[in-house]
Amino acid sequence: MTGVTDSRAIRFKVYRNGDSHFTGKTIVLDRAKIRQWEPLLMDVTTRVGSAEFVRNIRTPTHGTKIKTLDQLQQGQEYVAVGNGGFKRLGYLDLEATAIPRMNPRPRNLNVTPVTHSSIRCPGRISSVPMEVVFINVYANGLQFDPPDRFKLKMWMLQDWRVVMNLISDTVGLRIGAITKLYTLNGKLVTSAENIKSGDEYVAVGRQFPIFRQLQYGSHI
Repeated sequence: MTGVTDSRAIRFKVYRNGDSHFTGKTIVLDRAKIRQWEPLLMDVTTRVGSAEFVRNIRTPTHGTKIKTLDQLQQGQEYVAVGNGGFKRLGYLDLEATAIPRMNPRPRNLNVTPVTHSSIRCPGRISSVPMEVVFINVYANGLQFDPPDRFKLKMWMLQDWRVVMNLISDTVGLRIGAITKLYTLNGKLVTSAENIKSGDEYVAVGRQFPIFRQLQYGSHI
């Protein structure tokens, strides 16, 4: 199979073929470590939790077959296909449809605030705890790299180590194991209570252990 010599990391999302309940897995391909197609397929098989070996990677809309590492594009989305054929599905809409919807607040109902979590929904239903939190995380010092988007469920937010490990699995491939998380203005985040859905953060890894306050996201 075709190999590549470019050592840059490529980030892309992969869905499971025909699985409407799987909202995709963000994969970071370290092209310095994986240079051949077959090892990538093995890695994708493991990361998406496929019950069968992934034999093809296709585009989500038309099912176009990706044949080499060189065809993978930064920030794109793909579908991992096993022995069967490509199944057309609204893959790009899965994440949006998977977000649980809250029931409207009944009129004249006094809702008692939940005391075990400070993460709140905006507006009139602010006393109802959110079931999922979305954040964008930049790699420290990599000003022009797009952020990685993370979907944090409430059970994850109960353990700060789970959050940091999740971020480290993706962002850490570029800057080493993640040791700290900061807001864009340089405030250290030490617990999930300080995480706000929709906000952006900077992950600091071992390769660049000092926070660098840059214009992150200036590529957008």
